[in-house]
Amino acid sequence: MLRMVRLSSSSGNTSIGESSTTRVDNPGKAGQLKSFPATEVHRLCQFQFQFRHGVERITFDKLESEYKKTEQKLAEAYLESFASIKRNMIEEKGKTIRSAPVDEMNNAIRLASFEAKLRDQVMPTEQRLEVAVKEILKGKGREKWSLQFQELWKMNKLDQERNWKFSLKTSFNTLFNYEHHVENYKKKMRKEINELFKSTNSNVSEWTEDDANKKFDEMFARILLEVQQHFPPKDIPEEIKKVYLNSNVIKTRQIEMMAVAGDGQAHVDARTCDGSPTLLEKMGMKFSQLLNLKPTENKITRNAIDSCYESVYAIVNRIAAGKMCYDDSIVYNVISDVDAVITSKNISNYSEVLEMHNYGRKLITELMQNIEKEWEAENSVFAKLEADKECMREYFVMVSQGVENSKLFVATMERTLEKVTVSGNPCLDFNSDDKDIIDFDI
Repeated sequence: MLRMVRLSSSSGNTSIGESSTTRVDNPGKAGQLKSFPATEVHRLCQFQFQFRHGVERITFDKLESEYKKTEQKLAEAYLESFASIKRNMIEEKGKTIRSAPVDEMNNAIRLASFEAKLRDQVMPTEQRLEVAVKEILKGKGREKWSLQFQELWKMNKLDQERNWKFSLKTSFNTLFNYEHHVENYKKKMRKEINELFKSTNSNVSEWTEDDANKKFDEMFARILLEVQQHFPPKDIPEEIKKVYLNSNVIKTRQIEMMAVAGDGQAHVDARTCDGSPTLLEKMGMKFSQLLNLKPTENKITRNAIDSCYESVYAIVNRIAAGKMCYDDSIVYNVISDVDAVITSKNISNYSEVLEMHNYGRKLITELMQNIEKEWEAENSVFAKLEADKECMREYFVMVSQGVENSKLFVATMERTLEKVTVSGNPCLDFNSDDKDIIDFDI
């Protein structure tokens, strides 16, 4: 067993290589003096330091491991609740998919109820984990890291709440807004097709296959044009500008935001979230140039500013990570967190505060433009309707061939639809309002 040795040199200036007299506490031979070489004293001191450091390292690693398990348990609670609520949304969407055009007021109430349900379901788990974190931090030797982990836990709870709430809102919008609009346009086109083939003035019986395809393409192009006019892509820089102008943080700071679009700033790609190459490597000495800092100015101030730039970069990428589309709440979170780090770095000069917020705005604008572009390409009303073009063509062809009189087919479709679980993007739809002609999507 190791026995800790208290060392006391008989001379205050013994050098390495010289001999030194050291008292060793020994219960059997109290007060006995032994002579150790100075190199041995150095080794014993080094051992004691390494021993203490090793114990601290083990204590910290164990603390970190236990803490990360609480973060994981909170994430699992959110995931379980999110999956359950999304199933409820899909069921409710199935009940409303053939209803009147989207009621924004009802949708706002629905979304609020789903968000409240998510919070209510997760709250008990979060409260239990809150107690667990406090118990973890009470462990022996962990006091020195208590404040650090309390802050980590606080930030983690905030981040998880933001991210899951955003995911819920995104799923809701996809189901109740985008899909609903797509269904309405498909119904509108089916109605036009029905009227076309019921018209006595139509010469459809004389059409060739090319004539039919040409007519369908014209009808579909007209519908797509209407969709583009009613649901144009979001102007992300303008949307973000509005959020900044309406932000209480920006108003309180009395900040005048600079232009972002087309300002020629360095491009920050959404895929560089891992920070490699590092921010300082990418920006070089541009920080000081942007702030017009003179070489003679206080070095501490420059360090604080450069550190703040790095923190702003990390904040923006952390908030944007995993987001599927643009939402004002993302920008509000960026403004709030960036302002908090500005305060924590003791940056109070107006021009410096302005530059930090503008830098955060530039980063989130470029990231959101990339993210929204990818989202629109797959999930916009235009994209979803365009993806259904061939389904609509098949409907057009079947109606043109006189399938509308098949009562047996209508009955079969009705029975099938009763068994089909309604999803976010139903491939089958029957419109019972059409009495004279079948109305479905293949």
